[in-house]
Amino acid sequence: MRFGKVLILLILVVFVTTSFFSCKIVKNTVYQINKEVDNDNFWSKFSEHNIPTQKIFFVKSPQQDDVNFKYEFLKSFHQNINYIYFGSGYTLNEDIYFKTINSKKNGCNEVLVSLVDENEYPFLVNDYIRDLFQKFSFYNSEGTKFEFSKKKTVILIHNASEGNLFFKDVSKIINFVKSNDQFDYVILTTNFYDFNLRKVIP
Repeated sequence: MRFGKVLILLILVVFVTTSFFSCKIVKNTVYQINKEVDNDNFWSKFSEHNIPTQKIFFVKSPQQDDVNFKYEFLKSFHQNINYIYFGSGYTLNEDIYFKTINSKKNGCNEVLVSLVDENEYPFLVNDYIRDLFQKFSFYNSEGTKFEFSKKKTVILIHNASEGNLFFKDVSKIINFVKSNDQFDYVILTTNFYDFNLRKVIP
């Protein structure tokens, strides 16, 4: 059973790096995908693209070294094949309202369309998302916990194996958020972080 989960973890990582390529065929050498994660390089890529470290959140759990935990975590956050966009959410009267993509008719612009068009992509009370973020807690490197707020927050999923492709594809979304005060964004990375050593784990 343990071997099976390790195999599934590897498949998920491969899936992560290939499922985001639906719009264009890319070359590994250009986007530096599937490179082994390096702590300094990890942070410098965000810095190069003017993404503050406070926006980047890691799962935090005493079980994060356990293969079963990794399996459940990656399965939960990479079962969404809708590009790098996990969804958007906010809180109101203690409920979490959430929405994600429900079609692919607008291709690469689907995320932006989903943010603008709340008639076709409405926010709905979502108990599954509430439970998911109770099960998996995310903190940034400064120790701040991610929690939904009253502001519509765009949640992006990142993994270092995506290389520069993540930054290429996420730029339009982040620029949209920055130009619309009603939105905010966070990046949940599925790389793991040692909060004691303060470094990304390879």
